[in-house]
Amino acid sequence: MSELRERALRVSVVLIAASAVLIPPGLLGMSGSWIFVAGSVLLGAGLFVIREVFAHFPTVLNVAVGEYLPDIWLAPIVAAGALVIAGPSVSPGELQALGGIAGFVGVVNYLLRPVYLFVYGLLKRFINAL
Repeated sequence: MSELRERALRVSVVLIAASAVLIPPGLLGMSGSWIFVAGSVLLGAGLFVIREVFAHFPTVLNVAVGEYLPDIWLAPIVAAGALVIAGPSVSPGELQALGGIAGFVGVVNYLLRPVYLFVYGLLKRFINAL
């Protein structure tokens, strides 16, 4: 069950970080483009190469940051994917909205983790009872 908890938390971290990739450029007046998509993919590739460095980050406020940061390379990839799905020629406001949606889904996922675990526990007990 802790594996499910960890995976749900990792998804939340990636989605919230994806919103951090999308919102600031929109606030600066940048619109979406294929160059932005390529830049996001390159940022993700760069973070993938140095992901092991993130594994050595210390615990901060009782959160093992080094446990979740190695997956942060997925955030720019998710941002690029969202931009491709929405259409690369989105306006700055739409870019901010995409970031807001990604962040919202990440927070909702984080808040629904107890529900996932409860349903998982019920299903596991039901299957074991058969």
